[in-house]
Amino acid sequence: MFIKNRLLAIWALTFFVCTMFITIWLYIPCFWLKNKSQSQYFTKVTKIWMGIFVYVIFCRIKYIGMEHFKKNQNYIIVANHTSNFDPVITTPFFPNPNKSIAKQEFGRIPIFGYIYKWGSILIDRKNPHSKIQGFKAMKDALAQKLDVVIYPEGKRNKLRSNLLLPFQKGAFKLAIESNTPILPIAVHNAYALFKPHVACALFPRTIYVTILEPLSCSNETEDTLLNKTYLKIKETLETSINV
Repeated sequence: MFIKNRLLAIWALTFFVCTMFITIWLYIPCFWLKNKSQSQYFTKVTKIWMGIFVYVIFCRIKYIGMEHFKKNQNYIIVANHTSNFDPVITTPFFPNPNKSIAKQEFGRIPIFGYIYKWGSILIDRKNPHSKIQGFKAMKDALAQKLDVVIYPEGKRNKLRSNLLLPFQKGAFKLAIESNTPILPIAVHNAYALFKPHVACALFPRTIYVTILEPLSCSNETEDTLLNKTYLKIKETLETSINV
């Protein structure tokens, strides 16, 4: 059983790397495009690349509640985080161009690092100055009418017994200061795609991404907005399709 899953993982990695060397040429305009135009172009190219990638590794993604994305409205998208695959199945397929908050370490990977930087706001979580600069960059992205995607657990949740780790306050502070609604997202079944306790193995499956109703930040504190978002995602995960 695991032999098949390890072969699938090798196939996925090989396909990803090989297509990256092809796709990087399509990203070249990102060197000259700026701000929202860069993000719009980046999202279009990434959607094509990742759409093909997801298909050839025998995974399927079902999106529920896409109607909650309203035209001419940008959001702070808040999602649970159980897999390194989460950004692949979310950010390229949302209707609005966006920037996701990501670890600075990934930006140092040769070639891939360029692609990663164009789609992300990179933050060194151990560096207070980097956090301040990252917060300013998030505000700038929202001012350009981009969505900002944040995983408020702060790290990947590897504990199957816990649906959610505690949320950090950054996303909710940003929402109140920028007067931008929170759009909660519940990603279900991504955890088992790359199981943390099984090295180099891929377990193809259907992943469900549920977009919930936006939450206004009007008359809310950071704590109340955090708690409302946490409960909505938690309740959705508890009642998600049992697969």
